[in-house]
Amino acid sequence: MMPPLPQFSCPVYTMDDWFYWKHRYQYATTSNPAAIMSPGAIICPQYPNADADVTTAIEYAVKNHCAIAIRTGGHAYSGTSSTDSNNIQLDLSDAYKDWKYDAVTGLLTVGVSYTLLEFNTQLAKAGLFMPTGQCSNVHLGGHVQTGGYGQLTRAFGLLADHILSFDIFLADGKKRTVTPADDLFFAVLGGGPGNYGIMTHVTFRALKDLDHNHSCAFRKVIPYDPKLDHDVLVRLFKLVRDWESAPGDYDFSFTVASAEDNFFWNYFGIASYDDFLVRLSGKNPGSSPFNFLSVYFQYSNLDNTDSYDRQWCNKIKTILADANKTVGWWDGFKNWVKQKLIDHFVPPCDDGVPTPISKSVTKLWTYQGTREFNYPFLKNVQLTDQVADPDKWPEWVASRIDDLIARSEGCMVVTQCENFGGPNSAMRKNAARKQTSYAWRDTTVGYCLDAFYNPNVPNARWAVGEWQKVNNCEGIGPCGKLSKVDHRWFCFSHGDTNMSDVWQFYYSPEDYHRCLEIKKKYDPNGVFTPNSFVVGYPDTAPKHVA
Repeated sequence: MMPPLPQFSCPVYTMDDWFYWKHRYQYATTSNPAAIMSPGAIICPQYPNADADVTTAIEYAVKNHCAIAIRTGGHAYSGTSSTDSNNIQLDLSDAYKDWKYDAVTGLLTVGVSYTLLEFNTQLAKAGLFMPTGQCSNVHLGGHVQTGGYGQLTRAFGLLADHILSFDIFLADGKKRTVTPADDLFFAVLGGGPGNYGIMTHVTFRALKDLDHNHSCAFRKVIPYDPKLDHDVLVRLFKLVRDWESAPGDYDFSFTVASAEDNFFWNYFGIASYDDFLVRLSGKNPGSSPFNFLSVYFQYSNLDNTDSYDRQWCNKIKTILADANKTVGWWDGFKNWVKQKLIDHFVPPCDDGVPTPISKSVTKLWTYQGTREFNYPFLKNVQLTDQVADPDKWPEWVASRIDDLIARSEGCMVVTQCENFGGPNSAMRKNAARKQTSYAWRDTTVGYCLDAFYNPNVPNARWAVGEWQKVNNCEGIGPCGKLSKVDHRWFCFSHGDTNMSDVWQFYYSPEDYHRCLEIKKKYDPNGVFTPNSFVVGYPDTAPKHVA
């Protein structure tokens, strides 16, 4: 039982409160045991007076030998922004909303509580942009500490590559500004969100649309039918594999989504609520008439001259031209209707028209939903610097996706593939500075094979589990189709979350041991070790956590 809480000026929710369940909810609560996703207290500091309550929370944790979990948006797939009833959680979603932009210096200082949609929308108003991810409800605090991977990674690198400094509360209760000259800069940016302290503000050098006047984008969303479009999917995977030879400011990715749940409404954020609310409302989603294939291309015009080479986007268009080819008029008519509906709600964008990058980020790439599906999930993200079996991998991975789509009863799938690298990629070039601990900066191809399941459908959980086992067994390892080595990024964590067992999947030995020493230096008593997915676990964990 937790000791009595001190007086806070902000809202605080404990297990005795009627609506505690509402405030404990985050992305991973549908997929993890309730015991490890139920903090003893959820403390919600409020802008503009958040610092006092943050300080009080740290003092309480130090005095009572408990730990603090930190969330901004609560989008951590493995539930690592939560903790159990012996510890507390700081919910910073409304804590830091400062915004200060200096047009002369180009410096932007912003609070960590902005969602990516809020952040990008505010930037676009000033003709600015930053390379971010595409999930609208992810918040800035967790996003920058896990890298900031997104649609513009080849052209501009990670969002965190553009950080000049950040403010953070440490375990001693003091707030300090951290620059690249500090060891904390290396560890916090890549070492896991909230594992070293409580980040409050970040300073970037903002990017300007005017410096990329000839940028353009291509987006096309089409119905996906495995019986008709399997070869199209195979060819897209082949193109991703070969994309590393493209110029550095040419980004390309695609997504396949198929489900019995209504992904179409989730896409717009209309139906994004968790499984508990689905059951509470009595809603039973039926089979969706739409399976999607979404393709994205961005030319970022780094040299600001009119030198765009259309051949790269034309490769994508050539592949898509062969999609949805039917032999009967009725199937052809149904696909025509589906395409018209999709184009109405998600208008295509062609690379023949210049598009400011700020518009691409806010209007084209942003996924509006809180989450993809409202059900438990088993996620799987893998990366490689070189596809291990380039001849067989495209057919293999396309077949794996179509295999789960065929098991429609209770199974849902969202997959995405992107080329992040090659010698021209800013992802790789920026790594040469060695300022942060983000791993696998030489990654070329990365994919997610994410599966959700309806727990009320018999065998759905088993089917998804077996599907992922085959993906790992055949895709990764000495004979793996994608990679001979298991490489993951912190933001896409999955599987075992005991860091002492899995750190080699996320770090090189050199970087991990450097992060470990920094953790021991600044948080030796584990004030910020609320669960097992923390650098230094179990050595720096409070006894009840370890």
